[in-house]
Amino acid sequence: MKIAIIHFQPIEYYPPVHNFIRTLANTKSDANIKVYTSHNAHKLVYDDYGSAKVYRSKDFASPKLSILRYVLIAWYYLVTIFRLIKHRPDYIMYYETYSCLPAYYIKKLFNKKAKIIIHYHEYLTPAYYHLQMKFFPFLIRLEKELLKRAFWISHTNAERLELFKAQYPDLDASQLNTFPNFPPKAWDRPAKSTLSEPVKLVYIGALSTKHMYTKEVIDWVNEQNGKFTLDIYSLNVKADVYNYIRQTNSELIVVKESIPYDQIPDILEQYDVGLVIYNGDSKNYIYNAPNKLFEYHATGIDVWFSSDLITSKYYKTANSFPKIVEVDFNNLSNFKWQAALSRENLDEKKSTFFCETVYASLIDKL
Repeated sequence: MKIAIIHFQPIEYYPPVHNFIRTLANTKSDANIKVYTSHNAHKLVYDDYGSAKVYRSKDFASPKLSILRYVLIAWYYLVTIFRLIKHRPDYIMYYETYSCLPAYYIKKLFNKKAKIIIHYHEYLTPAYYHLQMKFFPFLIRLEKELLKRAFWISHTNAERLELFKAQYPDLDASQLNTFPNFPPKAWDRPAKSTLSEPVKLVYIGALSTKHMYTKEVIDWVNEQNGKFTLDIYSLNVKADVYNYIRQTNSELIVVKESIPYDQIPDILEQYDVGLVIYNGDSKNYIYNAPNKLFEYHATGIDVWFSSDLITSKYYKTANSFPKIVEVDFNNLSNFKWQAALSRENLDEKKSTFFCETVYASLIDKL
């Protein structure tokens, strides 16, 4: 069996695809698996993908000249098409609309028997299409043809899938699936039975003062007079965040270097609470249970997530720890954090949200 995975953006920036490739390679060790992605500007490369062969084109996100960026993107598409012609896969799985072009031309012109698998990391409304690259409408037209013939189409949760179905009502229910963003079982760590001050908060991921309650959290941590610390691990911290932290002149908040993905659980277990601070300025955020929520939880630390995130509310805990707690980051002055941290009369209940179980639903069909 031959399987191709197309991921326009660097796979190292997307833990769910990183985890899926590994799980697929371990489960289907005799399959011919090839991954077509791009290099990343931060030179992150993980080579442990088992039997899967990863091809990376040049980094097309870094060039400042847009014409050079488009030339490199065109080169990625062309090279991927030629490699797919040679590979002749039985299944072509692609992530996000930006990855659809090679799949479209292979399916239409060179390998009509190939089965198409489509997964979306994000949910984009039609209103957001104009914010993408100029050729995005062209890709949407191509993708509409692929959607009709797809073997599998998935979103990360049921709410996003329902929104997608409303955009494409002619799709068959048998094509549509949910594919949550869970970490590997190897991330499982025991939880702390008691928490003491200073409470160690942690945030992992891209960070800015837009789309997030970054300023609100920074101000609140500083107002607690040493009861909390906050460490931030990120490849992508916007200048506005650095400037705001610098203005506060606080030693309680530290921006640290990013962590290789496989080392994250060993770092996280040193903390008490992981933060999920997206605001609800789009449906993509509102209907979101981010991978970091499940990653924090798996490593045995509490999770404080924004009350704007409707989908995340399904995972709140009531009678066990580590806790998953809804927080109104717009009203932190009234946040009863002592109650949120309390473990009184609670039992430990380990996370059950691991990617191997989720991925089996697709892998078993291949």
